[in-house]
Amino acid sequence: MTRYLNEGVTDDLLNDLNAAIHEICYSKYIFPLDLLPSEIGFPQNGYVAKYDRTPSPEVIAADDFSKLLTSGALKRLKLCHLDGCEKFFLAPPQAKWCSKACGSKSRVREKRKRDAS
Repeated sequence: MTRYLNEGVTDDLLNDLNAAIHEICYSKYIFPLDLLPSEIGFPQNGYVAKYDRTPSPEVIAADDFSKLLTSGALKRLKLCHLDGCEKFFLAPPQAKWCSKACGSKSRVREKRKRDAS
C-alpha cells in the first residue's frame, strides 16, 4: 500500500500484482435470487477465487488489494502523518491522522517543539 501511495498505479505495480495472483483461477457464479437478502443488496452474480493449493498470505493480500484497487475503494487511502504510526486509513482529503489519539499526539509533539525553541 505504501508503494501505491508513493507512486500511484504504475505498470510495474500492476505487473507485480498480476505476477502475485497468477495462480488464482476465478469462476463466475450466478447466485439464486432466494439466497439474496434484498436489504443487503448482494449482486446476482460474481466471481469466486478457486485455489489448487492453499495460497500464501502474500497471494491472498495481493488478490484483495487488486480487488480494492479495481473497485475504486483506495481513492481515499492515506497513511497516518504521526511519526512512528504506520497505519493506513480511508478518509477525506484534509484528514492527516488515522485516529483522534494520533492527531492529539501529533499536536502535542508540535507544541512541545515550539515551546522548547
